[in-house]
Parts: sequence; structure tokens; C-alpha cells
Amino acid sequence: AADPTHPSLTLVTQLTIHRLSTFEHTVRRWSGPISACVFVERRDGSVEATFAHYADLLARAFGTHSSMWPIDVTLAMGYPEMEEYPINALRNEAMRHVRTEYLFLIDGDFVPSEGLAGRALSALEADKRAMGAMDPVAAAAARKKAYVVPAFDLLGQPADFTAAQLNVLQSKAQLLAAVNKGEVIPFKFDTFKISHIPTDYERWYQAKQRYAVEYVDRYEPYVVLRRDVDLPFYDERFLGYGMNKVVHLMALNAEGFQFEVLPDVWLVHLPHERTAFMTNFIRQVDARINNRGDRFEFLVDEINRNSLEGCAAAAAAALPPPST
Repeated sequence: AADPTHPSLTLVTQLTIHRLSTFEHTVRRWSGPISACVFVERRDGSVEATFAHYADLLARAFGTHSSMWPIDVTLAMGYPEMEEYPINALRNEAMRHVRTEYLFLIDGDFVPSEGLAGRALSALEADKRAMGAMDPVAAAAARKKAYVVPAFDLLGQPADFTAAQLNVLQSKAQLLAAVNKGEVIPFKFDTFKISHIPTDYERWYQAKQRYAVEYVDRYEPYVVLRRDVDLPFYDERFLGYGMNKVVHLMALNAEGFQFEVLPDVWLVHLPHERTAFMTNFIRQVDARINNRGDRFEFLVDEINRNSLEGCAAAAAAALPPPST
């Protein structure tokens, strides 16, 4: 087990059993504890029978991790054909099992750059030392920082993916070369660009030092956080796809967190086939309308809880368009 007195960073994630082969790449590269909540299809019979059915898959996926760091795996069982994917409940369950001072919130289809844990910890520990010289009020405010890890999409078809493409994780120079060749793009820049624009990728390409960025509505970076602050959990009203992570970043902003981009670490999103959950969400118009309604309710709750006048416009924008 890891030395509890040594600062460490827990990778926190959720995934379906079908993403385990992708997640193996992350397990091999992560130097620190892992807390994962894995959704599996419930088998006929007992809970024990379900676990036994998936035991070999889980052992193979997590068996490549260094034995010096603990792994906490929670199985969540359900029926994919009968329910929406409980994505935020899974994230919360993984968060509850974190025992380290710091945590890194990602999804199971992302792979971290080489040495990410150590480099992120250097920034976190430097800030921790600086807080020691601050008065209590300033130190409390400084703890509320979300360290942004830029994310990228590895382009191509899932069937064409090879492990050799992961050389973009080895160094920033190799990543930038792939960006220049059009093999890698900033995450979601071809589908939902607003969600990652504030990271300012053009600045990051040249950055040697950390830099602050402003939160804007629908910004949803992957972030490293401290556990010794009052972290909000994910809103479990959000099922399936759409806005589930957006609202968590909005809650962090409402709680006064500042966003700072780390210059020497990144994530790469691997190409994969759509899950049955995603396919069903796309097909079901009612599910997408309900998702917008959930976001409106969330924003109203945030306004009431934090007296955030600035959320009013976002709440109005979250309403479904009037029928004609």
C-alpha cells in the first residue's frame, strides 16, 4: 500500500465494463492510487454470480498497475437495456473512496501523459508550501483551485487504433508534432468546442508556466482538486449523456474555485465505438429534452444556494426552445 504520509494523487473515474480494454492503457501509465466505479450488466442470479462472471476481466485490466499503489474498484450493477447510464452516481461513488490529499477526475476512455501524477503533484505541493505563509483567510481561498489538464482527441476509427499512436503521451514535443499533422485535435473541437475553448490551447502549446483562465458557461475541463476543501459532488439527477460534467464544473465555479492550466501534462481521448447507452440517448428525443430540464433545475438550485445573479442568463439559456 502507498505510504499515507507521502502526498499522492488518486485517479478517479467511471466506466462501463466494455471500456476496460481502453482503461488498461491508463492503468499501466498511472503512478498513484486509482478509484474506479465500473458499471456491469447484472447477470441472472446473485450478486456473487455477477462478480464472478467479470472477475477475470477486472483482474486483467487492473493487474498491470504497480503494486505499491492501492486500487479501489466498485462494481455497479444494472440493466443497460432498461435504464439510463447513472454516470454521475458512478463518479460520486468513485470519489467517496478517495483517501489521498489530491484527486484527479477523468473518464475511463482517457489516457494520461507520461509522468502526469508526479508533475501535477509538484504544482500542488508548491502551492501548499505557499499557503503556509498566508493568513488563514487567504489560504482557504487558495485551496479552492481547479488545476486544468488539457485534453485531446486522437483521431481515427476505433478499428484502426494501435498502441503505437500513444507515443503522443511521451512528450509534449511528440504531441505537438501530432497536432501539426492533424492526427490529434483539442478535445471536442469538432463537436462541442465551447466546452474546452477557455483552456486556450494556442497559449498552452507555448506555455512553460501555469496560467489562470476564466470560467465560462459550459466549460468542462478535466481537473485536479484538493480533498481538504468542501468539494461538491456530481448532481445525480443527470443520467445518460449531456451536461453531466458541465454542471459539476459550474458548481465548482459557484463555490469560488479558480481555474489554472498546467503546462506540462495532458490527456488523450482514445477512439471507441458508441455504447448502447449513448446510442439510446441520441435516439430518444424525450431524454434530451429532460436533460435540458434537469440543467435548468440545477441552475435554479445554484442561484438559490449561492445567490448567483450571473447564473440567471445561463438558466434562461438552459430552457428548451418554445414549441412552434
